[in-house]
Amino acid sequence: MVATRNITDLNVLVTPDVDDIMLIVEKLSATSTEAKQITWGNLVEGFQDVVGALATDSTSVDFTYDDANGQLTASVTNNTSTQKSIYNDGTNTSTRQEARFSTNTGLDIAVSDDSGNDRANISVKNTGIVSAGIDTGLTGTYYSFLSGTPTAADGSKSLELKVLKAASNKLTITSADSGAALALDIDPSQIDINTLNTTSPLGVSVGGTGGTTALSARNGIGAAKKGSNGDITALTGLTTALSISQGGTGNTTAAAGLKALSGLASVVSVGTTGTSLVEDSSSLNSGSYRAELRGLLGGTGVSLSVNQKDITIDVSASTLLGSLPAAASQTVDINGALLTNAASPQSDTDVATRGYVNSVAQGLDVKEAVRVATTAQLGGTYSTPPQTFTSNVNGAITVDGVALDVADRLLLKDQNTKKRNGIYVVTTKGDGSNPFVLTRAADFNASSEVGAGAFMFVEEGSTNAGKSFIQAETGPTLDTDILTFQLFGTSSLSAGSVDNAKLANMSQARIKGRAAGAGSGAPTDLTAGQLIGVINAAGSGTIDTARLNTTGLAPTASPTFTGTVTIPSGASINGFAELGSAQSFTKAQRGTPSTLTDNPGGSVSADLDDGNNFNLTLTGSANNTRTLANPSNKTPGQSGVITITQSSSGSNLLTYGSDWDFAGSAIPLSTAANAVDTLAYYVISSSKIRVVLIKD
Repeated sequence: MVATRNITDLNVLVTPDVDDIMLIVEKLSATSTEAKQITWGNLVEGFQDVVGALATDSTSVDFTYDDANGQLTASVTNNTSTQKSIYNDGTNTSTRQEARFSTNTGLDIAVSDDSGNDRANISVKNTGIVSAGIDTGLTGTYYSFLSGTPTAADGSKSLELKVLKAASNKLTITSADSGAALALDIDPSQIDINTLNTTSPLGVSVGGTGGTTALSARNGIGAAKKGSNGDITALTGLTTALSISQGGTGNTTAAAGLKALSGLASVVSVGTTGTSLVEDSSSLNSGSYRAELRGLLGGTGVSLSVNQKDITIDVSASTLLGSLPAAASQTVDINGALLTNAASPQSDTDVATRGYVNSVAQGLDVKEAVRVATTAQLGGTYSTPPQTFTSNVNGAITVDGVALDVADRLLLKDQNTKKRNGIYVVTTKGDGSNPFVLTRAADFNASSEVGAGAFMFVEEGSTNAGKSFIQAETGPTLDTDILTFQLFGTSSLSAGSVDNAKLANMSQARIKGRAAGAGSGAPTDLTAGQLIGVINAAGSGTIDTARLNTTGLAPTASPTFTGTVTIPSGASINGFAELGSAQSFTKAQRGTPSTLTDNPGGSVSADLDDGNNFNLTLTGSANNTRTLANPSNKTPGQSGVITITQSSSGSNLLTYGSDWDFAGSAIPLSTAANAVDTLAYYVISSSKIRVVLIKD
């Protein structure tokens, strides 16, 4: 046994012996204690017993305490309720003792317990389609819808089916039964009977002849062939008329048969007025039908002459002229006859001869008036035939401020392609969904109607109302040659159309116009006072002083000026400071600084005639440079400042032309954003400007 030690600090113990004594001081009261001894071996044994008593067997962990060796062993008990497993699908995690396998679409999972081997058996079956095939044992010709069962990278298979496709438009495929089925049908309208297989003829029972030749076909349907009457043995129950080539009329009624045989069923009068020549349209006479017409008889002054094809009716001039007075209150139709040897008209209601009309027409071919005429080109496409002009855009047609209607006439005179000019009629007005369409007018749709002198009057329009135009090109071919329309006349005088020679005579010393304040109206003779009033109402215009005689006028004392006073060069005003000598100003002298335009990467120019003081604001990104060029119009003795504002990005640079003279090197600008520097200058000579930069 080693010597007993008093242990007061457990930290000094390295490997205590079992016989080592620990001193334990127990505090009995506030003023007394009691010392007790215990060996290290007893202390270790006591700790082991305490730990062994606390570590007891449980349902999941089995504890074993070896008192002799001082060891405590713990082991997990198999198949206990507190054991857990971790399950993870890559995204979600679950920690449970039990994992449940569920049957799902395409999968059938069965779990069985194997107690002998202490395990669970899990069976996973695929109830979906693994592969597909066709029944190759079928007889006859068949087609498979199966295209294949390709295998994906994960080992799964997919079923691919062939598409059902109609080979031609004779077969239709549509969705049926709310999309659950495909319906196949034949489109009879797409089948030409001549393309059918004629090897086997169509039977009589289904509407055919049952034969492949004309003879077998006639025999099949019991018909007689075209030819001699010996081929016809009996006709009973005939429902279809015999054709003309078969000796029939091709029709089932007498009237229709006559028409087929180029006979006359009846004769009718096609006129709606007057006396008809038809007496009886179809009369049975001696077993045959005929048309009966009335006879034509000549009367007094009327003669008839007949040749092989024509009947000529001639009315004598005396009879015709004699009947005119009796019909003077009526419209008289002379049926294209000529009235000759007439006198020239004397009044507005007299009939005019051709000679008289030619003498006053001045070569004009007068057309019916148009409602409007164009003032600019209309965009569109021209087509011939039928000589129509169709707009390029949808919308109702409006020309010269007038909305047109169907049947309105208009003159197209401003087309870039001048052969499209002419008189048109609105045939389609146009709307938001349709373009307007114009058609050449009936009196302007042939080459003979569009010659030089074709004249038309314009009824409406903001610009062309009351004007008339003529076509100026000689002998044009319509739709080939250009058509040019010139102004012929107007109901109002155009600007600059009346010269002095055409004004009325006027007595001397008379001025016509409107007095100041009299408002608008017809011109009147102005009095001298009214004329001065008009002059006084003038704006900025002035009367030249050389034209004012001031002789005899009293001098003006202490005049008051209400506007700018201008003194000619070289003149002076006595009693006031002269500009040619030193001046003493009693008020501040100011002027608005001129603005210089920045030019990043280039030059900034200044004209010293524009002022003394300037502002320059730099623009652009940091570190770009511009040069303050040598200014123009430098005059020695001129001075001023240039205020330079740095850009919002800062660090813009400025260099200087050779005329700018610093005391030493040029001073760089302030680089802070929006900094304001001042460049003070004084012009020494035409090539030297002394400058100082005052930085912000």
